Amino acid sequence: MIEAIKKGFDPVPMIGPMKELEAERIKLEAELVEIEADKTVITLHPGAVRAYRTNVERLAELLADNNAGDCDDLIATIRRLVVAVTIHPEVEGFTFDVTGRLTEIARSAGMPFAKCPVSGGQMVAGEGLEPPTSGL
Repeated sequence: MIEAIKKGFDPVPMIGPMKELEAERIKLEAELVEIEADKTVITLHPGAVRAYRTNVERLAELLADNNAGDCDDLIATIRRLVVAVTIHPEVEGFTFDVTGRLTEIARSAGMPFAKCPVSGGQMVAGEGLEPPTSGL
């Protein structure tokens, strides 16, 4: 700015915009300090994380073994992971929401977001989930 004044530049028209920019800079710095100060750490109980991981790994093992025969272990594992499956009929096929046990862990008492609504995404069934219809 000093170099511009030396060369004959009139700084008066720039004073208003410069003051606005300075006020915005101060406001943004204050917001940044506030954001950095609010670093809430959320910790899940190690036992809950371990149990969830064990159940997911067991489910993967059971699903990989196509000849499992006895479905009791598979059903029990799924029940330990899934709270509800909500099916929504569509014009062609259906969509469904799966609510899992991780939701329960995350919404347990004392957690900062315990009262927040939780919603799953929608998935459309793919090949293998419906009985095959040959000839169509």
